[in-house]
Amino acid sequence: NEGRLARSLRGHQVNVGSIHYHPYGEFIASGSADTTMKVWDVRQKLCIQTYTGHQKEVTCVRFSPDGRWVASSAKDGLLLIWDLIAGKLISTITLAPTHITNFEFNPCDLLLAASTANKAVRIFDMESMEKIGQTPAETGNLKGIAFCGENATNVCAATGDSLKAWSWEPMTSLAQVQVGWDRVADMKVSQEGRLLAGSFHSNFVSIWDINLSTVL
Repeated sequence: NEGRLARSLRGHQVNVGSIHYHPYGEFIASGSADTTMKVWDVRQKLCIQTYTGHQKEVTCVRFSPDGRWVASSAKDGLLLIWDLIAGKLISTITLAPTHITNFEFNPCDLLLAASTANKAVRIFDMESMEKIGQTPAETGNLKGIAFCGENATNVCAATGDSLKAWSWEPMTSLAQVQVGWDRVADMKVSQEGRLLAGSFHSNFVSIWDINLSTVL
């Protein structure tokens, strides 16, 4: 409300590249180029758990929608999924020689969508931990990724100049819309079904609002 710094969470050795809020509590997960993921109690300003297991820079961290898991991807080509309460590793998905740049859990189903450095989107079944779909490689890098559509049955991804949407089982292209954004940093789907994306260029930040029902 006052536009001032409320608190700082200190503990990573170098820059932080990804953060995510827990869906049901005052906790944040953070991933860093120091190869670790940390979970923080925001109110107490304390690190309550440090997760190690990656050998290279962490690219993305996410809590599962039910709040039971926390996952991290890194440039070592691994996706690590942890039991948040027990603090134990429960699954490892290997993508080497490529790696995940961004991923999201499906809010309505046990699925995970990931954009990779080889410019493709992969869909994973979280019960079997197996890949169930993959898009052809794009010409440009994939940035933001989000589940979209009614009951989150589609997945959207941003390239440098467009928004693309697919369904799975099998992977089928649904739509491609040219968008003038540059250097998309992240995007989310609102409860009203609109896509909000943030991009940046130099010292300017732009916010994009896209009506997904029109796109799909």
